[in-house]
Amino acid sequence: MKNRVGVVRGLSIIFNIMCLVKGSNENILFKYF
Repeated sequence: MKNRVGVVRGLSIIFNIMCLVKGSNENILFKYF
């Protein structure tokens, strides 16, 4: 369960960063992901 919580937090942080960067630099986002 601890590992799952860590993964969920990591995905949440990545998702938030993606949402912030998506508006300004979609091309850069797709290059890294």
